[in-house]
Amino acid sequence: MLVPLLAALLAQSAPGSALPAQTRTLAPGEQPMRATLADMAWIAGEWRGTSASGEAGESYSAPAGGQITGHFYEMRDGRVTLMELSQIIERDGGVVLRYRHFNPDFTGWEDGTRKPVEFRLIAIEGQRYYFDGATLDRTRPGGLDFWVRIDGAGKQPREIVYRYDRVR
Repeated sequence: MLVPLLAALLAQSAPGSALPAQTRTLAPGEQPMRATLADMAWIAGEWRGTSASGEAGESYSAPAGGQITGHFYEMRDGRVTLMELSQIIERDGGVVLRYRHFNPDFTGWEDGTRKPVEFRLIAIEGQRYYFDGATLDRTRPGGLDFWVRIDGAGKQPREIVYRYDRVR
């Protein structure tokens, strides 16, 4: 569900580093929280909105077969610029949000590593779901603000936000 223009730039956050305001990272020795797919069932449905780059949308299934599956798109000037396939799974007593990113021609960003980008759920505080490097904030009625931390090589970490409204 899930999270665009970031993955190619995303190098998993350095633990314990100074954090921007909306996202968190696990500190050394800190364990992610215990959780199940039931904790994320609310995300099922279709979400549409905007990012700094243009129009965006995500869709998620209800939990089934041990996972929640999803897809994401981002558009600029009426053209798709980025797509993602996503999966929310249970692992080691917790929840992990996983993504694979694709260009409009369906070439994959993570093809060289053969590994998806992963965010582990580290805390739930009210209507905010903190993953290691991303936050899903559903405090806005009918909305979802999806914050992602991007660590660029030699640059200060920054955050981008996707502001969605539930459309079904």
